[in-house]
Amino acid sequence: MSDKTPPIDIGIKCDGYDISIENGRLVIRSPLPVEVKSAPAVSNGADELVSKADLEAAKAARLNQKWTKGRFYTGQGVYLGTYKMTAPHDKKLSRLFHGFAARQDYPQCLEPADVNVNAGADADAAAAALYNLTSINDSLSDLAKRQSETVFDNSGFRQVGDATVKFTPVPRIDGRCVMALRDGVMHDGTHKGLWEIIESGAYKGQWFVPNADMLARLVAPCVEKVDLKGSFNISSQAFDFKSSLYLSSSFDRQGSVAYGHDLHNNLPVHMNSSADKASVRLVRLVPCD
Repeated sequence: MSDKTPPIDIGIKCDGYDISIENGRLVIRSPLPVEVKSAPAVSNGADELVSKADLEAAKAARLNQKWTKGRFYTGQGVYLGTYKMTAPHDKKLSRLFHGFAARQDYPQCLEPADVNVNAGADADAAAAALYNLTSINDSLSDLAKRQSETVFDNSGFRQVGDATVKFTPVPRIDGRCVMALRDGVMHDGTHKGLWEIIESGAYKGQWFVPNADMLARLVAPCVEKVDLKGSFNISSQAFDFKSSLYLSSSFDRQGSVAYGHDLHNNLPVHMNSSADKASVRLVRLVPCD
């Protein structure tokens, strides 16, 4: 008599869903493009599910790797250096992060190109896309919602029975999602600031519009480095003195003043949060071990 445990045999079909066990793992195949919100798709081999971008980033990174400022890293972005974030309510509290930037301004940084962001606009118009604090958050909120509703495999193809179904992939940036952020002074009002989002565990490495401090101390020093060189609007144009302005996610408590940065002169600027528009460069953070 053998003591070997017989393999579990499971084969459930319900409304087109196939549920089975393969190599000791539960596998669910869906007949339609559908994603369980916030649930990643790829296993790291230790029964812990991680996103594909995180898996690729982990493979690319090495223990104690020295990151080079301005260089692009797969699954991460273009490295900007370390950023010390201080708690808004207690200056003695802080967290240290690695900062990364998208390789291009929004929405050109999206892969594949998101035609819905600038519906009807040609390539030149899209390349010069400008946003105020409201319009960029509307755009990122809409994109984040669509990203959360797409399939795990965002390749654009889905196997349904014997047929391969093609659908429009939802754009991501190097495999990662975006989030809308309004990082107000003292984090007043209904919007949660970046510190609270991170402390609550809600931040999962998404791309977002940097706050004014990050724009000045993290992004501005790297605009001419390696893989970022030539990707920012930093030339002064006589016909448009605002051509080198970049929008931040910071605003005053009344919400009327937004903060940005003039990359040509390397100076912080005040902007009308509902009228003045600027370019947007998204960033993301990775905790330092």
